[in-house]
Amino acid sequence: AYRPSQPFKGFNTAYAQQRHSMLKRNDNRCPRKEFVEDLNLEIGKWREKGDAIIIAVDVNEDIQSCEFTLMLQRYNIQETIIQKYQGKALASYNRGSTPIDQIYASIGTDIISGGYPTFGDGVPSDHRSLWIDSPLSYIFGQHLSHVHS
Repeated sequence: AYRPSQPFKGFNTAYAQQRHSMLKRNDNRCPRKEFVEDLNLEIGKWREKGDAIIIAVDVNEDIQSCEFTLMLQRYNIQETIIQKYQGKALASYNRGSTPIDQIYASIGTDIISGGYPTFGDGVPSDHRSLWIDSPLSYIFGQHLSHVHS
């Protein structure tokens, strides 16, 4: 998921495009707030159905102290990599000093491993390519057949 960056950085930014689209729908909210509010509603529906949540997101704000992380904590959804390794979150944007990207999951999600590769390792980007490994049976809710050769 992508939460737009700060406003007023140009007319061709994701923020400006989303703001324009929202104004056409007579929605005067800030796109950054809309992202959190709309995802909050959807997560509430999913949790009511008993679904576990895994979400990878670029929050464009320090994940350690933002409203997005606080919203997820109310649903017992936490940062996966930080929790798995009980470590400090690394900067995830190469021109920043704080983590703005994260993979979150419902508490109790079976995370086998995960990590923060170095910048440029994997997909070429100015962000780290965060990853987690979770059993397919956990993700799909069933035991998958083994392929035999």
